[in-house]
Order: sequence, then C-alpha cells, then structure tokens
Amino acid sequence: MNKLILFSLVIFMAASQQSSAQKFGHVNSALIIQGHPLIGPANTELEAFQKGLLDPFDAQSKAFEARYRAYVEEANSGTLSQIAQQNKQVALQTEQDSLNTLQEQIKFKVMQKENHFYSLFSLRSTVSSRSSARKDIIP
Repeated sequence: MNKLILFSLVIFMAASQQSSAQKFGHVNSALIIQGHPLIGPANTELEAFQKGLLDPFDAQSKAFEARYRAYVEEANSGTLSQIAQQNKQVALQTEQDSLNTLQEQIKFKVMQKENHFYSLFSLRSTVSSRSSARKDIIP
C-alpha cells in the first residue's frame, strides 16, 4: 500500500513539474509591422528619402565610370606614359574608395531612418496596447 501511495506521489509530482515548465512562442514582428496602418506613408517617405540620397550618388558613379572608360581607352591605345597611367590609376582608385564610403554612408542613413520608423510603430503599438489594457481595467 505504501508503495502504491509513493508511486502515485512520484507520478503526481512529475506531472505537475511538466505542466509548470516555461513555454516559448514566436512572434513575427515583420508581419505585425506590415499590418500597421501608417506603414504605407512611412514607406513612401523612406523611398523619397533614399531617392534624394541616391540621385546625386548615381550621378557621381556615372561620371566615375565615364572617366574610368576614358582611362582604359587611353591606356589601351598606348598614348599614356607609365607615370601618367599610375597617376590616373591612383586618382581613380581614390575616387572609387570615396564612392564606396559614400555608398556605405547612404545605406547607414537609410537604415537609421527605417529603424526610426519601426521604433515609432512599436512605441505607438505599446502605448495603444497599454491604453486599451487600462480601459479594460478601469470601468
């Protein structure tokens, strides 16, 4: 009889321990943010911001490509001396490095703006959920 009670007690403890285990879930925050009513205007503003940064960059990139093609044609035709070729190579490499740096800065600025919008959405969601929770509590 004691063994039966002891066995029942062990089974009961194991079952209660299993039911009190923590449970985790996954929230797809990107899906929630896409459903936000202000995401459309925010995306439009973000695209305009990005276009304003990329238009001057694209013009600089095209000018660099034209200068590079001209250099390649001159180098292939043999009209440039070794020293002139080296000087142009250094100048073009410096310009390419500055364009790469500018491109990274543009990406960073766009990412900052996007994060700013997402933080505003999450802040508004938090505030609205807290205020709705308060309405449920307060009669």
